[in-house]
Amino acid sequence: MAVDVGMEGKDDDSEHLPYATENDLVIVTFDHPFAGRTMARTDHAGLVCLAYSIRENIGRTIEILAEFAELYDPEKDRGQVFCLS
Repeated sequence: MAVDVGMEGKDDDSEHLPYATENDLVIVTFDHPFAGRTMARTDHAGLVCLAYSIRENIGRTIEILAEFAELYDPEKDRGQVFCLS
């Protein structure tokens, strides 16, 4: 989480994405505009954009992310944006 690495309040495009890229981390977000902007880029480990409809359902969120983690291939999926619900 952003709070765990001192990144709360930082800019998504100019700070979060570069930090995740440098540390080979996939970003998980509910920020659809950020995900849309990231679709134009390929210089990142990946981004998962979750549907607003599951925002309050932590169990479903965990299920979706667990399924994603099983299928994620760092070589093939690098630079991709995944919209999941």
